[in-house]
Amino acid sequence: SSLLSVNDLQVSSLILPGRELRLPEGAAVPTPAVETPTVTVPTTPTTTADTTTGGTHIVVWGDSLSGIAGRYGVSLSSLLSLNDLRADSLIVPGRSLRLPAGATASATDTSEHEGIQKVLAYASAQVGKPYRFFTRGPDTFDCSGLVLAAYAQVGVNLIHYSAAQAVQGTAVDFEHEAIQPGDLVFLKRRGSETINHVGIAVSEHVWIQATGPGDIVRSGPMPATDTISAVRRYLD
Repeated sequence: SSLLSVNDLQVSSLILPGRELRLPEGAAVPTPAVETPTVTVPTTPTTTADTTTGGTHIVVWGDSLSGIAGRYGVSLSSLLSLNDLRADSLIVPGRSLRLPAGATASATDTSEHEGIQKVLAYASAQVGKPYRFFTRGPDTFDCSGLVLAAYAQVGVNLIHYSAAQAVQGTAVDFEHEAIQPGDLVFLKRRGSETINHVGIAVSEHVWIQATGPGDIVRSGPMPATDTISAVRRYLD
């Protein structure tokens, strides 16, 4: 409860790799009795053979269930059924998912996926850093500066202004199509008639944003669909 309180979290809050958490007063890190093994989480998608299905996929940062199904050309329902999952199940990097028979992935899909991984890895590494207007790192960010810096990692040049970013890239019909990892999600906040905020989708349900003055870069639940003004995609 003290850890939750000092970080303004709930028991059900989602925490992501790279986020910095404050520790309550008196916290001490114990010295382990034995050396803790190092676990390496893959940062690029891995597919292996499976004689009973269409292979397996190792979950990486930014994956979503619908995104995995689309990448391999299989139905979401078949992927969920085969892995005993639901559409809202949480998947974490390192988990192995069985793929339905007939699953295929092109080399182009893999290359584009790696680009999205770089964008999301950069954005995740900034979680906890302070918000400051019209900055784009490395120590402080505003909302458009964060996504600009993240996409600069893959050579995509964005304008340092959320309303301008909302006309770059390709429009996503987010009311009928799933938001994918790497998509930029735009809002009109505080009664504005023009777009004035942007964040990066980690999955259909989670995004990263430089929240606003007096706050920090945070990851958390995606805004409700009826509050989203636009979604743009830069890596198809």
